[in-house]
Amino acid sequence: MLYRPSQIIQIAGYPVKGLGRLDLQEAWLDPAGLEFGRYKDHEFMLVRSNPENGLHHFVSQRDHRFKGDKAQSMAAMAKIKPVFDGDYLKLAWDGNDFIHLPYDRNSGDALAVEVQKDICKAVDQGDELADWFSEHLEYPVRLVKATGPFDRSARQDYMKNPYPMRFQDGYSYHWFAIESVEELSQIAGYPIDWTVFRPQIVT
Repeated sequence: MLYRPSQIIQIAGYPVKGLGRLDLQEAWLDPAGLEFGRYKDHEFMLVRSNPENGLHHFVSQRDHRFKGDKAQSMAAMAKIKPVFDGDYLKLAWDGNDFIHLPYDRNSGDALAVEVQKDICKAVDQGDELADWFSEHLEYPVRLVKATGPFDRSARQDYMKNPYPMRFQDGYSYHWFAIESVEELSQIAGYPIDWTVFRPQIVT
């Protein structure tokens, strides 16, 4: 087997958990995750507007909403993608209907939220964004940010570590080699795209 020096071939940011990918040319590495310009990876998250037992639960593409007595998936979240407009980010619904994503809304109502069985407090980002998301997803949600009183630590499953984390699933970074995806494709018998794993760094 020939040795291939590791080289980064893709950097991706996901400023809002569960939404579309932001392709990056460069980013800063921080213990809590990637930083790009004024924004950070997994810095924002959608939660259900209506709390259960005092907690606003996070919303993912795998969730279901009910329209009448029929359950429909929240896969439409994938239609919302971040795009840079100069130094600022906007969110686009299906390629149009843009709304500004503020980077400096760091104070305000702190909501108790649940993400991957962790309970923490995150700052609500206001009614305008909540209404925009709710209208497009046809489900009442609010956007929160990992700032202010927010405090969450990385998982300790494999080794004890002191690292903070935002709204990622378990660790600050998802980093893997493209060879792993190619090997998995060979085993599966059909091509698997690396994007389905939503990594931040691919080498």
